[in-house]
Amino acid sequence: MLVVVAALLYGTAPGQAQSGDSMKVQALENLAVRTVICFTHPCIGDARYEVRQLLKGRLVSDGYFDFGDLAIVYPAMQSVLQGVVELNFIGTLRDIRLILVDFQIPHDVLKEELERTLPGCEIEADDADADEIDAPRGDWRCSVHLDEGHRFDLTIHLAPEVAIVQIHP
Repeated sequence: MLVVVAALLYGTAPGQAQSGDSMKVQALENLAVRTVICFTHPCIGDARYEVRQLLKGRLVSDGYFDFGDLAIVYPAMQSVLQGVVELNFIGTLRDIRLILVDFQIPHDVLKEELERTLPGCEIEADDADADEIDAPRGDWRCSVHLDEGHRFDLTIHLAPEVAIVQIHP
């Protein structure tokens, strides 16, 4: 399992080409793992004042959640993923929601990559409303189990060109 975590943290081997879809999925996987094991910040468990200090106050709040541009909150992702980050603080950072735009990855590719790469991830889909024109394309969930007792759940809501990804322990 340590090899899987190391591969997620450090990306693809040198010289290995990746398609745009594969790069987006890899970036999403890396971000999820890194925020849970605190390899990158803000991460699960960080205090609000630490996050605001880290980001030099470049967040906006609606009184419940804090929001920021993905490129500002997680600069390493700016060339691959675009969107908004929602941070949920209940004492400390409890969960992270990514609202990704221009996310045009075929669902079968996304599912296959997540299940192949994230330890223990078996996508459970709820496509009950998929036939309705105005309804989202479906909700996906999976639990990921990393070394040293780290565990998190991914919840993914899919719509054409948009994905909402929630990372929560």
